[in-house]
Amino acid sequence: MKKRVVLEISILPLLLTSCGDGVGSKTFFVDRTEEVNLSFEDDTLAYSNHAYYKNWDEIKPQLDLGIGMLVVLTQTTCGHCIRFKDTFVGFCKANSIAYGVIENTGKTYETYQEYHKQVDALNEYYGYAEGDEELISAATPSVLGLNSEKAFEIVGGAVSYSRLSVEVKRFVTLTEIYHTRTFSITDEKTLKYLLDSTNNDSVDFYKNELYPEIKKSKKRVDIIDFDLLDDSNKQSVLDAYSLNEYEPLLICEDGTVNVKNDLDAARSLIKGYK
Repeated sequence: MKKRVVLEISILPLLLTSCGDGVGSKTFFVDRTEEVNLSFEDDTLAYSNHAYYKNWDEIKPQLDLGIGMLVVLTQTTCGHCIRFKDTFVGFCKANSIAYGVIENTGKTYETYQEYHKQVDALNEYYGYAEGDEELISAATPSVLGLNSEKAFEIVGGAVSYSRLSVEVKRFVTLTEIYHTRTFSITDEKTLKYLLDSTNNDSVDFYKNELYPEIKKSKKRVDIIDFDLLDDSNKQSVLDAYSLNEYEPLLICEDGTVNVKNDLDAARSLIKGYK
C-alpha cells in the first residue's frame, strides 16, 4: 500500500481556469457538469451519490470517446476518505467538474473484491501490469486523471483544498462541454448533442467530428448523455424531439440535424456555431 500524507482540510475559493486560459502543457482536457450534488444529509460516506460517473462501467465508455476526467478511488469505511469527501466534492462542485468514482462500498469480502475488480479493469484498459511504474494502486483516497491514452495519480491522501486545486491545475484544462443525465429544455442558442455511448453512429460522430472541434472552444456545448438517463428522462427527450427511439441529434437555434442522415449539415452547424 502507498504511504499517504494526510493534511488538514481548509476550504479556499480556488477555482480552475477554463480552457481558454490554459497554461503551458495542460493538454489534459476534463469536461464539466452542473449536476454535482452537495446535499450531504444522511450521506456522510458515499462519493458515488455525488459523482457523475458512478463506477467503472460508466467511466470506460467515456474514455473510449476520448473524454478525460478526474476519478476518485475511495471506500466508505476509510477515515481519510470520509475526511476528504467534503474537500473533493466541494472542489468539483465549485469547478463544475464531471468526475467519476470507483468505490469500495463496505467491509465485506464481496465489496472488497468488487472494488479491486474495477481497479484491475482500469489497469487492464491501459495495459498496466504488476511491476509497471504506471500501475494504479488500489490505495484510498486517490484522485486520478484518466483519458483514452493514460491514467496517472494527481494526488493521494486527504489533502487540503488548496493542495488539491494546485495539483489538479498543473494538469487539467477545463472544457466548456457540459454533460447532463437529466433532461430539460435549456438555452436554445447553446449547441446540444444527444449522445449515446452504446450507439455506433452516435459514438463515431462525437469522437471523430464533434469532440475534436469543441474541446478547445470557448462557447458552451451541452451533451445529453442519453444512455445515462433514467427511463423518465429518456421519454422526455423522445417527446421533446418527436422521436420514437433514440437518434443522434445535433441541436441548435439554426436547426436540428440527425447526424446519421446528414453529416454535411451537421458539420455546417458546428462550423457556424464555433
